[in-house]
Amino acid sequence: MRQICKSRFASKFALSGIVVLIVFLSTYQWLFSRDVLFSRNQVNSIDQGTSYVEINFDRLDQHDPELIRYTRTRYLSPPPPQYVPYRLNNPKNPETGHGKWARKFFKNKRSGTFLEAGANEGEHHSHTLFLETDLNWTGLLIECNPTVASYLRTKKRKSWTASVCISTSAQPKIVNFSNPEKWSYSGRLGAAWNLPIPTNWTYFDVETVPLYTIIAAAGFKEIDFFSFDVEGVERDVLRDFPFDKIRFKLMIIEVYFLNETERTELDEFLDGHGYTVLERQVDDHIYAHKSVLAQRAPHSG
Repeated sequence: MRQICKSRFASKFALSGIVVLIVFLSTYQWLFSRDVLFSRNQVNSIDQGTSYVEINFDRLDQHDPELIRYTRTRYLSPPPPQYVPYRLNNPKNPETGHGKWARKFFKNKRSGTFLEAGANEGEHHSHTLFLETDLNWTGLLIECNPTVASYLRTKKRKSWTASVCISTSAQPKIVNFSNPEKWSYSGRLGAAWNLPIPTNWTYFDVETVPLYTIIAAAGFKEIDFFSFDVEGVERDVLRDFPFDKIRFKLMIIEVYFLNETERTELDEFLDGHGYTVLERQVDDHIYAHKSVLAQRAPHSG
């Protein structure tokens, strides 16, 4: 009798185990199928978004969320972890005039944000490197020339990098790029220009994306210091920029390619968007947002 009870108990236990196993496997299969389906849907959604952008590339507006997502995944690289060492050729490279201007203007502020458009390879003549290494700033480095942008990423700057050209309109475009073989830092959108050294030029098409789209892709809503040097298309880039969406506290803009009338027009244009000229240098104009200057002004009474 006792043997029969043990046998029945063992049978019930085995049956219960089988039921539990079936339930477990069914649940696992359901969860796995759901996750796979979710992943496939997510991938399909990304693929559809990419196709949408590629098909409609030059018709998309700078605010289009799919264009912003596409820009983030295609052109941007996030900052490396802080523990990753810099790979600089000359760590004691002297600070540029732009960098000194920003440092003085912000009174050695720590943990600020910058945008350097025309970042070159991120070290030689960088206007933001010492803000990053000395004062723990971070930001966004944009370099258009593909022959230079690859070097920028190797420097391990603790900032976002964007290997893309900036559009001169509110839509992305395909534009011809002129690259001087002996002076790649002076490559530019459009026609070649007279460099002080003889060089051969190569020409190729590049994708360009609006400045706002690039900034939004990196997640910035306000920039302390904007260094802007893109070889003569600065005015065209800013013409359609939504200044109500992004505020730059301090801007240093190259005006080397502008005549006196065009420089005055740039000053007036930026004044209409809330910026005051602080200094007119030979090759650069320096602007600050009026709201920043108002905060610094001594209060009467």
